[in-house]
Amino acid sequence: MLKRLIPLCVITLISNNAFSDENLFFCETENGKKIYLSKDNEFFTYKAINAKTGEKELIFKNRISDVREITPEDYQYTGRSLNYSYEVKNGSYSYVLTTSTDRITLENSSYITILKNGKDIKELICKNNRNKEESINFDTKNEEEIIYQEGTYKVGIDIPEGEYKLIETDSDFGGFYRVYLNSGDKLGSIVTGGSFKRMTYVTVKKGQYLELSRCNAEKVN
Repeated sequence: MLKRLIPLCVITLISNNAFSDENLFFCETENGKKIYLSKDNEFFTYKAINAKTGEKELIFKNRISDVREITPEDYQYTGRSLNYSYEVKNGSYSYVLTTSTDRITLENSSYITILKNGKDIKELICKNNRNKEESINFDTKNEEEIIYQEGTYKVGIDIPEGEYKLIETDSDFGGFYRVYLNSGDKLGSIVTGGSFKRMTYVTVKKGQYLELSRCNAEKVN
C-alpha cells in the first residue's frame, strides 16, 4: 500500500526479502538508542539497543494479530504528510513507531510515541533518514533475551523448552499461567499453573503449551 502511494521516497519502513525477518523500522534517537522493529511469519519483534555500549535494553515480541498497522488512510490526513505507523505493546506500555513522508519534498521523518495505559508519556524523535537499500543487521534469535507477552505458546514451535521467569503485568490481580498438554482439552491436561504475585518460575517441555495471562515470560536457560 505504502509503496503504491509514495514509490519514489527514501523511506524508513523497509522490506528485505533476502533475510528471514522483514525489517520494518529503524530509529536512532537523540538520547543514544537504536530501535528496530522486525517481522517474521508469526511475530513482530521490538528491540532497543544502547548505541554506545551495544547493550540490549529491551526486547519483546507481539503476535502479528495483536499489532495495529495505521495507514495514511487511517490517519485521514488533510495536509501534505503521509504517515504510516505500527503500534506494539509491552504490558501497560504501547509504542507507536511512525514514519512521516512529505508528499511534496518526499523527505522522511520518524518518531516513536510511548504511551502508558493509553496516555502519551514520551515522544522520541529519530535523527536518522535511512535509505531502504541499507540493511539492518541484528539478531532476533537470542531467545534468552526475548520477552513473551500474554497469549498461548506451543513449546518447541513458538518458544523453546526450558525455564522461564514470569512477571506480573497487573499489580491489582497478579499474574496467571498454566501449562497443559492438549490444546483441545486444557482443563483435562493441565500440568501446572495458577495465580501469582510479582514473579514466579516455570519449566516447560517440548510439546506442552504455556498460557500467559496478566504476565510476561522471559527465558532463563
